[in-house]
Amino acid sequence: MKVWNRKYDNDHKELEEKIMVKDQYNRMMMIRVAKKYNLDDQINTRIELEYHSSKNYEVSISDLLN
Repeated sequence: MKVWNRKYDNDHKELEEKIMVKDQYNRMMMIRVAKKYNLDDQINTRIELEYHSSKNYEVSISDLLN
């Protein structure tokens, strides 16, 4: 039973790491898009703050432009 638990724990940690890396990549890409389209500094700052918050992955640039 302990072997199964260790395997489950390792699989769970691996999945968490994959999710974290994907979220970090998505945040980085949103910031790059904002900079590419020369959005003003205030919007760039808001995007960076929102996407560097680990609690909020659902923000879209269109929400910030309105």
